[in-house]
Amino acid sequence: MGISDTVFTIAAKKFSLLEELELSFTSLNHVSLEAIGQNCPLLKTLKFNQPFKGINCGSYKGYKCNKEALAIAKTMPELRHLELWGNKLTNNGLIAILGGCPYLESLDVRMCYNLVIHGNLAKRCFENTRVKYFRYPNEYINGFDNDDDDDFVYEFYCECRVIGSKGMKRKFTHMNFYKFH
Repeated sequence: MGISDTVFTIAAKKFSLLEELELSFTSLNHVSLEAIGQNCPLLKTLKFNQPFKGINCGSYKGYKCNKEALAIAKTMPELRHLELWGNKLTNNGLIAILGGCPYLESLDVRMCYNLVIHGNLAKRCFENTRVKYFRYPNEYINGFDNDDDDDFVYEFYCECRVIGSKGMKRKFTHMNFYKFH
């Protein structure tokens, strides 16, 4: 059983000197992110990865949410490095992060399939910000990143089955996440 947003919010008040935080593969949400942002003004690195929530699967089309992105944009202006694998944010959420985190140097939005990065948004990601290292939503997640877990290979896939005679609807049956060493 994981930690709740309520408990995490209380705990966040005790970590005012925190500079790096990973909250990956948890059930925490924007409430916890706001608590961290409000109580940890020195935070430079945040990893909030949720690969099971942003699956590139027909059944997830249209499931969008910018709450986490807006919490980050509103409360974490000193961020330099941000990972948001599998987040449901949209282009508006990404724009809010770029505006609210002006010192952002690296941004990893792999598996954030609601993002459509082209035109003015692409320019904003690369020309008008300090972002030097950007990972696109469709980039494969593997063990060759410059992270602490370089010895691992990640594989994510979604199984969908067609429902109905016309084959127009898909039902998400399960998502597998493997971390190989």
